[in-house]
Amino acid sequence: MRSTYSRALQQNFLFAVFAVTTMLCAQAFSASETVLHSFGPAGQDGQRPFAGLTWHNGAFYGTTDGGGPHLVGTVFAIKLVNGVWREKVLYAFTGGADGDEPRSNVSFDKSGNMYGTTLYGGSGGLGNGVVFKLSPSNGAWIESVIHTFAGGTSDGYWPAGLIMDADGNLYGNTAGGGTHNAGVVFKLAPSGNSWKETILYNFSRAPDGGGPSGDLVFDAAGNLYGTTAAGGTNANHNGLGDGTVFRLSPNPDASWSETVLHSFGAGDDGAMPLAGLVLDAAGNLYGTTPYGGGTPEGGHGTAFQLSFSNGSWTETVISNFTTPSGGNSPQSPLTIDNAGNLLGVANGGAGRYGAVYQLSLANGTWTHIPLYSFPDTASGVHPTGKLVLDNRGNIYGTTIRGGDRNFGVIYAIAP
Repeated sequence: MRSTYSRALQQNFLFAVFAVTTMLCAQAFSASETVLHSFGPAGQDGQRPFAGLTWHNGAFYGTTDGGGPHLVGTVFAIKLVNGVWREKVLYAFTGGADGDEPRSNVSFDKSGNMYGTTLYGGSGGLGNGVVFKLSPSNGAWIESVIHTFAGGTSDGYWPAGLIMDADGNLYGNTAGGGTHNAGVVFKLAPSGNSWKETILYNFSRAPDGGGPSGDLVFDAAGNLYGTTAAGGTNANHNGLGDGTVFRLSPNPDASWSETVLHSFGAGDDGAMPLAGLVLDAAGNLYGTTPYGGGTPEGGHGTAFQLSFSNGSWTETVISNFTTPSGGNSPQSPLTIDNAGNLLGVANGGAGRYGAVYQLSLANGTWTHIPLYSFPDTASGVHPTGKLVLDNRGNIYGTTIRGGDRNFGVIYAIAP
């Protein structure tokens, strides 16, 4: 039986997205939104695109954690054809050995194969999740499962998204499982016609963190950075801890060493980061927390920066989500534009359906700028995934609710 820690972590991981504010604000926004696709109907199209979009070879690709013929999720593509955005379901999961409820983004290798994870599925009962591969073949996509998570002490369960190195190896983390049932970081390496999994690190909750649920990021030296939603040195939230930012560094003997760069939860700091990090050209790390900020007792979330100087890392809260128009409870990663601004999405907003915001640095001070508030259900409700920008400054993303059938939308926002 999975521990109380794991059940509490799953609740935070799966349902934090639904926390919204009830306050309203009359501020107007100049940006305009276009709904590119509304998901549904049930049993045909996907439902609830929890993750963000991936741009590849002239189209956006993504996943939904519901919908399709078996109601357990899809992989889709959306492409502009003769001035109209056309969405197509590339694969529908069955909920069995092939996977169940994909909630992460997808990645591509140099040959055009697509990789992703499902939260559940695989062998045995509900399953612990899988890593899947989709390969293009004669206009169709063929799925193969390259790893089924075993859970227990030897493997993880509930995987987040994947990243790929230059050699085609895949890296990711799981929110549960491992030696201490606090999650793992894993590597999948192609080996002939199969893939070999290596557990790079087992989390133990304190002091190193527990329950990593956001995607990893590489730096130029090959170090991996990520967040944990629980654990660390501040034993808040019923002793689970408020989470950490960590680094994994490769050693000459092929092992990996973990370093905690920051433990959340002290004073007015953020708490329980659910999303991964973004790294700028100077080596600074940025992320969000859906809780904390403002007061030690809690708040509506933060955006934070971690900077390395004089041999140590320093965390700074660069925005507290305190105004209705700016959103609240951000659980999604940030995106950096060409000017160095940070863009993200949050719940709340002027119409309480969700908000897109920008953080801009000037004279050493970060300013939180509301860019767009979703005005009604038709425009989308609860934006979740990481934003994608084009070279004209247009913003693309997804919401898990709203649209014509309330199953979520793909949207574009023109500044």
